[in-house]
Amino acid sequence: MMRYFFTYDISISSSKHLGFLRESTMAEGGINPISFHTGFASSFLSSSFGRPNGNPEKLISGLVGDKVVNKDKRKVRVSAPHNQDHNHDDSNQSIEDGESYPHSNQRDNEVHPEFLLNTGNSNSSSDGDQPLRVLHLVTALAEYNSGKRSTVAGQDRLREVMIPILVDSVSSMISPPCNYEVDVYLVLGWKLKPERRRLIEDALPEGVGLEIWDDASPLGYDKRKSTNIELVTRALARQHRFVIKDKIDYYDFFSVFEDDMRNTGGHISHFLEVTAELKKMIEVAPAILPPEPRGDDLNENFFGPLSKLQLGRMIPGFIRVEVLLDETKDPSQKVLDSIPVDLEFDIKDEDGTITKQQRTFDPIPCCSVSNVKGLPEHPTRDQIMLWETSVFGANVRQLPTTTTTSKSGMLDWVLLQTGPKTFHMSAEQFVGGYWAGRDGAYGNAPKLGEAHPRFIAQQGGWMATHEQLIDMHRNQCTQGFFPPFDKPAFNEDGLFQENVEFWSGAFQIFVGFGKGCNMQRVISMHPDHFSKHFLYHTANNKQASGQIQNERKVKAENFFGQVNSVVKAAKRKIDEKKRK
Repeated sequence: MMRYFFTYDISISSSKHLGFLRESTMAEGGINPISFHTGFASSFLSSSFGRPNGNPEKLISGLVGDKVVNKDKRKVRVSAPHNQDHNHDDSNQSIEDGESYPHSNQRDNEVHPEFLLNTGNSNSSSDGDQPLRVLHLVTALAEYNSGKRSTVAGQDRLREVMIPILVDSVSSMISPPCNYEVDVYLVLGWKLKPERRRLIEDALPEGVGLEIWDDASPLGYDKRKSTNIELVTRALARQHRFVIKDKIDYYDFFSVFEDDMRNTGGHISHFLEVTAELKKMIEVAPAILPPEPRGDDLNENFFGPLSKLQLGRMIPGFIRVEVLLDETKDPSQKVLDSIPVDLEFDIKDEDGTITKQQRTFDPIPCCSVSNVKGLPEHPTRDQIMLWETSVFGANVRQLPTTTTTSKSGMLDWVLLQTGPKTFHMSAEQFVGGYWAGRDGAYGNAPKLGEAHPRFIAQQGGWMATHEQLIDMHRNQCTQGFFPPFDKPAFNEDGLFQENVEFWSGAFQIFVGFGKGCNMQRVISMHPDHFSKHFLYHTANNKQASGQIQNERKVKAENFFGQVNSVVKAAKRKIDEKKRK
């Protein structure tokens, strides 16, 4: 279990382009000193900590207590290294009293969510003066493709998959209208040679910070009763948690994805806009709900008021998609579910007038990619395909209206993504929805479990603000979000059994079980915003024959129209209740 110390003692340096790198050095001997390039007029460290560019050494040595505070009230201090003998209650006090203690009962520590970033301006950090500070963290297991899962054996994955998508994603983050301040952190499953590192440095846009933790797969006892220490490669997906805990106070926003996932500045901006709308609802919501209109069955509630506690569990949700490359070879779903595709939407104007409009899925936010070899530059809406959910798993809800909204109708109706489990939360926390099959659309077919793998739509990564991570760690995740990962929930410090989907696929965040966070992902059903909830899996290999059944390859536009039909069915149900 000592591999953490050896691999986290990484080689860190600036890219040749860089004017800064942000680094919260391990207080007890975890990370080597950093080399800084100070060619830019104003580095992050100097602007944030009031230090001249030419003298970063005091900061790097850990003496950050002398920081000059200018509106930014966060504490910034170095983190303690992780090890199994470390006192859990004393670790990383920079997590604003949110230490890595085990949560035997998360409701004992409830804090009504006043934690969300002030996102009125999605281009700015919480103090309103600086650009939003983003850490974009990418995990990659293999430098070359193995040929498994319909990949091309021997393909240079670093050069042909990871770097192009990394550059495309980051370029969108730092460019107008976002103008975010971005650093990149790579967690790699192999030893990166200097010449290969230079490929990354040369490709990244000027001013983007780069840090690399290579050969990062931990060692452990991978099987019960095993006496052999071996690489636990699936736990490479766990390693980003150590990085984020180490850097939690240096960034406003964290973007954590697998190496073939495209997450753009537009996705981050949309995440922040939805988060801001949820915050406005929280501000005016009651602390608790009266007995009525709760009803007899929590699942029956798909409209009406929600409490601060319920709304505080909500985060923007996303679904992975691919671009269909050749439907003659790898066809999509041919026989649709019985729920019709309805692309006529009720659009509310600012004056409250409702008009009916025909709208379609927009492929641009997820999948319009320029200058990336092998990817269609301008795919059509008919080419966008999802495979990890369908309308059968859809639950929709009408959210409370607020007079303070800045995005008219954005969250009037939302798709509640599956994951949270009722028996891992109190009745006061549960958020009910209208299931697609509730009124007989699927005959007598039963509703499947909340975390059924056919409908859970793992994201290939996740996003969160600094404040959301603190809240999840302190109040939502039953065993906390940051390391160490202790018993009883985890074995072998999280190395045993937990898979890639649990760590980097975000299962822990949105699934409710003994170690989950039970966060409720929401997707706007407004046609101006729905398409912004989809993320491009650029490997495009899930569609290949033999990977998944054709009936599971659902076109995003069909899904959009079918869920809209479910919303209309829910509206009719509300009208029926009002007439009674």
